[in-house]
Amino acid sequence: SDADMEAALDRARAHAATASPSRAAGNPQMSDTAGR
Repeated sequence: SDADMEAALDRARAHAATASPSRAAGNPQMSDTAGR
């Protein structure tokens, strides 16, 4: 479902931000989606 997909994306974003904040910040797409 859409809710499942959103939850998975949220987990992936949170994990990426925690695992490598500088890499996430250096990736325009990542920063854009994480900032919303």
